[in-house]
Amino acid sequence: MPRKQIGAKGAQKVPAQQTDIVLYRKDVLAESNDNTKAVDADWEIISINASPVVGEMPIHPETLCANYFGDDGGTDTNMSPEEFTTALRTSREWWSDKAMCA
Repeated sequence: MPRKQIGAKGAQKVPAQQTDIVLYRKDVLAESNDNTKAVDADWEIISINASPVVGEMPIHPETLCANYFGDDGGTDTNMSPEEFTTALRTSREWWSDKAMCA
C-alpha cells in the first residue's frame, strides 16, 4: 500500500554524499506476500536511498512508525515501547529541518 509523502515543492536537492541499496531475500518477502512479481532471483532491491550525510542517518519517523505498527510493506522493528520512543525522538529531531524535494 502506498504511503503518504510530504515534500518541499521547488526545493533544490543537495548532492548525495552516500547511497544505500536496501535488499531483501525472496523468502523474507514471501512471508508477507510482498514479492508479488515473478522474479527469478534470491534477492530483490527494495529501495535506493541517497543521503546528504556520510554514515548512519535516523530512519524517517513515518517509516519507523509504519515498521513498528506493522503497516503494509513495513519491516518489524522488534523494538520495545521504550526503544521505539527513543528511536522516534531521535528521528523526529534529526528530520525536523529536512524534507524530500517534490
